[in-house]
Amino acid sequence: MLATVAAAVLLGGCGGGVTLGGLGSVPDAETPRPSAGASAAGALRLLTDALAVGGFELAPATRAWQPAQPASFGDVPRSAFQVRLADPDDGVVLVYEFGTAEAAAAGADDLAAYLSSGPGRINFPGDATFHVGQVGPAVLMTWFAASAAGDDEAAAAAFDIMTTVGTEHEVLR
Repeated sequence: MLATVAAAVLLGGCGGGVTLGGLGSVPDAETPRPSAGASAAGALRLLTDALAVGGFELAPATRAWQPAQPASFGDVPRSAFQVRLADPDDGVVLVYEFGTAEAAAAGADDLAAYLSSGPGRINFPGDATFHVGQVGPAVLMTWFAASAAGDDEAAAAAFDIMTTVGTEHEVLR
């Protein structure tokens, strides 16, 4: 699968791409924050291409997402995207943009540790599985819970593809 994604990227990518921005800075959001920008574009391109190979499309989220995250993420620019699935609440992925790859690695470790903890997991269904992946200065976070998915087969397939993107930072169950 990774070889397919790498080939798609090297051959010029698939489709027209996804605009960075998502809903990271919606004025009426509970906690508006700056949207991820150009440094996160590579991660977003890899994610978009991987999903396209699997027959899925990624688009900016249609509503603001306020996920559980560590306090250290308060000022980190982020954008929300969704895989186009039958259920408008499925397929959410957040792209966080750090200043450097080193800062992103530390941030991904922090996020994975937080999601492994009781306070981090409480905002998700009990059967939620997470992916925290790092691509350069960007961190991707997504989750899947069969109990909450409208079409669990499609949502699981999209989640499985998203777990191939980035260096995994393990979230313990």
